[in-house]
Amino acid sequence: MSSFKQKTFNNVAYTGVARIVALVFQAMANIILSRELSSSDYGLVGFANIFVSFFYLFGDLGLNSAAVQRKQLDDTALYTGFTMKFSIGFLIYLIAFAISGLAVFIFDNPAVVGVIKLLGLNFIINCFGFIPTTMLKRDLDYKKIATATVCQTIVNSSLAIILALAGFKYWSIVFANLFATTAMIVALNFLKPVKIKLAFDRDAARQYMNYGTSLTLTGFITFTIFNVDNFIVGAVNGSSELGYYMIAFNWGSIICVMLGTVVNSVLFPTFSRMEQDKERIKRSYLRVLEYVSFIGMLANTTLLLVSEDFLVYVLGHGTDKWLPALLSLQILCFYGVTRFLLEPLGNVLMALDMNKVLLKTTAVSAIIEVVFIYPVLKFYGIEGVSVLITATYIVQYVIYFPIVKKNIGIQFSEFFASIKDATISAVVILVFVLVLRHYLRAETMLFVVSEVLAISCLYIIVHGLLNNWKLIREAREMLLVTRA
Repeated sequence: MSSFKQKTFNNVAYTGVARIVALVFQAMANIILSRELSSSDYGLVGFANIFVSFFYLFGDLGLNSAAVQRKQLDDTALYTGFTMKFSIGFLIYLIAFAISGLAVFIFDNPAVVGVIKLLGLNFIINCFGFIPTTMLKRDLDYKKIATATVCQTIVNSSLAIILALAGFKYWSIVFANLFATTAMIVALNFLKPVKIKLAFDRDAARQYMNYGTSLTLTGFITFTIFNVDNFIVGAVNGSSELGYYMIAFNWGSIICVMLGTVVNSVLFPTFSRMEQDKERIKRSYLRVLEYVSFIGMLANTTLLLVSEDFLVYVLGHGTDKWLPALLSLQILCFYGVTRFLLEPLGNVLMALDMNKVLLKTTAVSAIIEVVFIYPVLKFYGIEGVSVLITATYIVQYVIYFPIVKKNIGIQFSEFFASIKDATISAVVILVFVLVLRHYLRAETMLFVVSEVLAISCLYIIVHGLLNNWKLIREAREMLLVTRA
């Protein structure tokens, strides 16, 4: 196995372990918070996050990606990037603080103003992670990044649980978020000690801006895709309905977000090193797709099958408080599948420096979502919104694929071959479990856990029989090489 391939696998493994740990802690925290908080509490913090996420777009301007992608990064260029990051971040915080009061005119809870002001402090805190993160990514040292991520997750989940049980309601999420961000930045600077100083080089700044402009525009449109649904649901239907929608969306997309963090964060720097070797990018993309589809199909199919029991016995603690989110959750399980299959393509396009394609594609999806979301919400509720955002992701893939096919030669048959075993396995367990559902009904959380384990085992067995346990054998071989 080549050292580059092994390093890529190691990076995915390190990030994967970190995200598995994060997933466990996040799941525990989300379950406890769901039992302690109301849908209005979730809706309040979710609406505040829309404002903060919007300003974050302008607090980054693609600087992180631009610094990672640069072929040569000397100290002057690195510190110029930090200076730009800090200056923009501080300015954005002041703007966000000043205009946060406008949120009360479009949301039904005035407490959203204080939440925005506090969450906005992350603009300043995150600046101090720019230099160590950039250097670690350029070195492809994801072990240390993964360690910092684990620290962030443990602090966030643990503190949120403690504060929620102590009666802090929605503030438990806010304070936990701030302390977790601080913990991650401290960990990054401890693991990669760097000298913090201000510098400015006009040529370096111009290069940052030239690269980052299209990424920022793409990010703005992506922000629209990811947040216009929350914004419209919150503004039109209020915090309680937004809370139901957020529970459905968060759990329906939790695995695809994890896979995106694990795989995509590694793929962009890795693919960037292969920029001139398109055949190599193609092979790597198809291999990654096999693993992503195996994990993603397993998780989302399982959640789809136990969705009602999950909402009642796991999140609702035996009550029906979260049942209004049921149909949306089931629809968004399909959204999760669409998303984790699509996102690695974005890394291919970024590595090929085709950011304008990303911009145009996300623009089309954003236009569709913005135009249709209000009437869809009015006539079909949050269930209709769930269908709409799933459809916009499918539209993106329809646009992306011909371009990727032309540039690196991926055929649809090759794409389907990479996800075939996972798809067949998902269909088999869907049919099998749906037939048995008439005879088995959950009555406790322990029964739901048993359901999840049984479905997972069946999926893995079917998948292994279809390909003679290919993925398991490959992963085992790579782990043995890693240990050696």
